[in-house]
Amino acid sequence: MLAGRGELVDWLKEAESQQALLVVEEADPRVVATVTGEGYATDLDEAEMVAAGLDSFLIAYGMAADSRAWCPFEISAPSKRRANLGPFASVKAA
Repeated sequence: MLAGRGELVDWLKEAESQQALLVVEEADPRVVATVTGEGYATDLDEAEMVAAGLDSFLIAYGMAADSRAWCPFEISAPSKRRANLGPFASVKAA
């Protein structure tokens, strides 16, 4: 993510920005399970879990505080089977 050029990359290279992006608390397992179950499926196999990666955790962190927002750089692909985060595609804590 720090490769390339541009204002975003320059900002990400700043120590203050990197510090602000660190998450120090544990993700709430109930929220991670909800995001995984509603955004993907409740019966993911090992390969599907690997494909999902850390998305459920990132979204759970985004939901943990009013001051956070999770904004993906990825392009939505709602037609993907068992890989649609639906209501969690862009989450701000309630």
